[in-house]
Amino acid sequence: MLLNNNLTATQIEPWFIPMDILQVICTTFAVILALIFLFIIIFEKTCHTIPMLLVANSFLAEFVFGCAMLFLAVFTLHNDLKQIQFYDPC
Repeated sequence: MLLNNNLTATQIEPWFIPMDILQVICTTFAVILALIFLFIIIFEKTCHTIPMLLVANSFLAEFVFGCAMLFLAVFTLHNDLKQIQFYDPC
């Protein structure tokens, strides 16, 4: 028998799911835009300059960060839809 129930009881509000869906859509749009601009810089010969290299570095960083944010948004949406609660070891 457990004396201490360490489940974190979070209240799932009804507006969490639309906000999660909006976050997934916006993050997907940002990742797609970063990929489009990266491909333009890579395949266009006139864009092979030092300033465009710095711009490509920014788009690459945005792409990596966007992929991480997209994973987190999908994970959050999945948890809000299933109303999953996690064990708190404290």
